[in-house]
Parts: sequence; structure tokens; C-alpha cells
Amino acid sequence: MQVITQAKGLADPTRLQLLQLLRQQNRVCVCEFVAALDVSQPKISRHLALLRNAELVEAEREGQWIYYSLASALPDWIEQALEESQNDPALDVTALISRLQGWRQNNMAMNNDCQFAFPRE
Repeated sequence: MQVITQAKGLADPTRLQLLQLLRQQNRVCVCEFVAALDVSQPKISRHLALLRNAELVEAEREGQWIYYSLASALPDWIEQALEESQNDPALDVTALISRLQGWRQNNMAMNNDCQFAFPRE
């Protein structure tokens, strides 16, 4: 049944974007996903919960922040799917990375933590 759960993890463009960001950036906080994808925090959290359940990502808490990374041992077919989807224009991975890097630079310049960066909802 894990294969079905993992396939569902790859079956949504937002989840694929999250996974692609993690492939490129190694470790990303929820607030950074919100900035890069311009999607609400609850929606990002729901997608990340599904990815955790599918054992595609791992979470690490540091104080009040939770950082995500790709699972250390992804099946080969998932690695291949991520490799093949990285240049998919519908995912626009380059733009996501650019937004994330811009947000990080802005946040560092302003000495902000995630909690101050996105007063959404």
C-alpha cells in the first residue's frame, strides 16, 4: 500500500513543486514554501502532511520552526519521476527557486523570522 500512498504524493502539482524545491534547496521551512508557492500556510501544511505520511519527506523541529527535507531513501522510481518532472513548465521550478531566494534575501536583510514575513489569512 505504500506505493499507492507515494504515487498519490506525486499526483498533485503543488506537492510536486514542494518536492522539487526540496531537491534543489535540501531543507525548507513551511514559511519559505508559502513564500515560494504563494499558497496559504494551512494548504502547504496539508500537502506536507500527506508527503510525510507517504514517507517522501522528513521533518525536523528547531524551536518553533519545522524544516523539511526529502526522505533519505526514496525509491528509484520516485527519484526518476522527480528528475523527469523538474523541467516541466507547469511546475515552473526555476521561478519557485527565484522567489524563495528573493524571499530569503529580503528576510535576512530585514532580520525577520518566518512569523513576521507573511501575515496571510
